[in-house]
Amino acid sequence: MFGKLIKNEFRGTWKFMVTIFASFALLTVFGGVSVRILSTADYPGLFPILTLILYVMSFFVVFFGILIYLGNRYYKTMYSTQGYLTHTLPATETSIFCSKVLVSSIWMLAGVLLMVLSIYTMGDIGSEGELHREIHDAFTESGIIVSDGDSNVVINNRGIVVDDGETHVSIGSNGIIVDDGGDSVRVTGNGQITINGKNGTRGKDGNVTINGKVLDDSADDFFTSRMMKHPKRTFWSFAAWGLLNSFLGLTVMLLWIFASMAIGQLSDKHRTLCSILAGIGFYVLNQIFGISVIIDLVTTIERWSPDRIAGTIVYGTPAFLLVVIAAFSALCLFINHKKLNLA
Repeated sequence: MFGKLIKNEFRGTWKFMVTIFASFALLTVFGGVSVRILSTADYPGLFPILTLILYVMSFFVVFFGILIYLGNRYYKTMYSTQGYLTHTLPATETSIFCSKVLVSSIWMLAGVLLMVLSIYTMGDIGSEGELHREIHDAFTESGIIVSDGDSNVVINNRGIVVDDGETHVSIGSNGIIVDDGGDSVRVTGNGQITINGKNGTRGKDGNVTINGKVLDDSADDFFTSRMMKHPKRTFWSFAAWGLLNSFLGLTVMLLWIFASMAIGQLSDKHRTLCSILAGIGFYVLNQIFGISVIIDLVTTIERWSPDRIAGTIVYGTPAFLLVVIAAFSALCLFINHKKLNLA
């Protein structure tokens, strides 16, 4: 039954989504033509400029247009007169709710990915194909090479090298090497640290000491060692991580709206006002929690190792988003099951 609910949601939303996606794609084409005209013509005229302005504005229209459409559809099918039909379906409240949230999140993610693709296309047109060539180099032996005349950055399957003429930094299978012409620091894969030719010792607590001085307090090199050994795999892992967090973040945004509507429908006469006030309340709670977390991090992060910071970001971000999703979902399901007040 859950699969049928998802299919029905896609059937009820695809026409609007395809229309807005196609319109945005068409604007991207016109925007690309305008960029070429502006970059080649001496007197391009007013049309390319107006087209680019319209293209930039379309990002806001598409994003918030999809958000408003999905929110309005959720309210109509759940809390208006149409909700009588929805809640009489031979399915549980959880299945109905989850199908709507899942399909809405997929559409939102598709819209964001389309925007990213559009920006990439415009950037490639504006750079006359240079952007595509640089990304293509990431999948060749030479890797990504970035140079501004004074410094070079090379990223390939052998590691990462940064050289600005005075300082040379290399991260690869041989370890981490930093050389500024005067001092030289090397950290090998087995944890051996050498500074200006002097070997350091690592204690049981992970601290590294040279000539009686503690130089390193990191206890775990999981992330740094993985980046050194598998730079391309790490890139794709973080790309997948970013995609996952984008999906979860968009789901949180939708649930924020859905939960506000769920609270607002409890009122008989002022549903819109109560929904807005509930949304503001959720925003204030989020700001209070966010500020408290930032203050806690600022006071403690200076004592953390780089790997602990990386681990907190990698695992903590999706974990936090999942907790927020669970809280909003539980609130919506409780109200839909116990306090439903259809118009």
